[in-house]
Amino acid sequence: MFSITAPRSLATPLIVLIVAGCIIAAVTNGIRTSFGLLTLPMTADLGMTREA
Repeated sequence: MFSITAPRSLATPLIVLIVAGCIIAAVTNGIRTSFGLLTLPMTADLGMTREA
């Protein structure tokens, strides 16, 4: 019979790559979200409007 599973030498780096990608995505999503929360206080402190 044929085996569909990946060899051990290929499966481990693939899992590490997927986990690293998930961590990077989580960190960058958190940075974008927190910046959106800080935008209104920063514009109020600087006296800026949407038109500026």
